[in-house]
Amino acid sequence: MSESEAVAEAAPDTSNADAVAAAVATDRPEWLQSKYETEGRSMEEAISEQAKGYNEIRSRMGAFTGAPDAYEANISPELTEAGYTPLDEDPRIDQFNEIAKELNLSQDGYDKMLNMYASWDMAETEAAKAAEPERVKEELAKLGTNADQRVKNVQDWIGANMTAEEKAGLEAVATSAEAVMAIESLIAKTRNAPQATAEVAAAPTGISKEDALKMRYVKHENGQLMMSVDPEYRRKADAALEAAVG
Repeated sequence: MSESEAVAEAAPDTSNADAVAAAVATDRPEWLQSKYETEGRSMEEAISEQAKGYNEIRSRMGAFTGAPDAYEANISPELTEAGYTPLDEDPRIDQFNEIAKELNLSQDGYDKMLNMYASWDMAETEAAKAAEPERVKEELAKLGTNADQRVKNVQDWIGANMTAEEKAGLEAVATSAEAVMAIESLIAKTRNAPQATAEVAAAPTGISKEDALKMRYVKHENGQLMMSVDPEYRRKADAALEAAVG
């Protein structure tokens, strides 16, 4: 057996054994990094150590070695059973996908990162739900002892003056004491706005059918029908028409 064959036979058992043996057969490979050539370490050992280092790096970076054409959102069964909802409508997922592509993240690595994010998101949602009753209690306290009645008044006004879509949008933002007070201010300004004629608005007894009908088309200074923006005015107009037609 030649000297090179003997050295190759004694080489450590690694996935790069053939490359190590071939390299040892030369004096010193140009690609061998000097940090692996320490005192007391043979050329073969130095090459073997460098090969181990490369294998470790590849192992650690395995999740960043091949992004698919399109990622699939594979939520774990545990999260699904716990009630986690799909991420299709979460705008943050688009950004997450873009970053994953830039990092060349594999589908397996993507699944791990996505499920970690989903776990955090679910935990935050549950924490917010648990804290909501106390938050509502604090907001009601800011409205004073008649908080419940004030909230009901606002809800009644919204229901009487808004379309279903407008109602949903306004109620979505009316979640704090400040928002409730802002809507109360809006209601007050609407009710105190100048009306077309005091005589018609008051719906006097003996009003004619023609005048009663005119009441229904009186407009607020902002161009909206008074019937649409002022519940009190609408009741008067309805009463006037009912009295006029008998």
